[in-house]
Amino acid sequence: MEINNPETITAQIIREAEEKAESIVGKTEERAKSILDEIEKNKRDIIATTRKSAQKENQRIEKQTISLLNLQKRDILLKNKEELIQRVIQKVKESQEELRHRSEYKEKLKEMIYESILILEKDCVKILFGEKDIHLADKNFQEELALYLKEKMGKPIDFIITKDISINDIGVIVKSIDERVIFDNTFSKRLSRMKEEVRIDIYKQMFGDRE
Repeated sequence: MEINNPETITAQIIREAEEKAESIVGKTEERAKSILDEIEKNKRDIIATTRKSAQKENQRIEKQTISLLNLQKRDILLKNKEELIQRVIQKVKESQEELRHRSEYKEKLKEMIYESILILEKDCVKILFGEKDIHLADKNFQEELALYLKEKMGKPIDFIITKDISINDIGVIVKSIDERVIFDNTFSKRLSRMKEEVRIDIYKQMFGDRE
């Protein structure tokens, strides 16, 4: 075999070149496949992450929507319940107006006056009656009131009864003689002072403990 034969050398160079080319092509294909696999994996990861993010966002939006709907529902329910409560309170006011025409109203007035004097802590007071009730404060009533207060307080209480045309509600207003201390014991003021307690009581009776 002639090593220095040009044809032999050329053939060898061609073989080596082809082998090297095949090796390079093989490595390139492997690298390309590796890159494609990596791209595919990244694509799957991106899709999975996107889906997960989308699910979380959908869940967040769903929760937010439900929360808003619940708040709106609660507001509507509370508004309706508040309207019902106000109607009940109005009915209570109307029923209290009817108290004027009952025999026990005088006894109720005595109780209101006694409560007012206890709060004022005075032995001498002015008692203001509205125009609709002043006729009840006759001589007989005043004598009964004096005895009632003496029994309740354990001592005599001096009082003056006058008319106040600004009082339209049932009940009385009691003042110290110098009028520096006043206690309004009309029904509207009593209701106002106990408004929240009255509302809660009505709410429980109408709706129980439910929201």
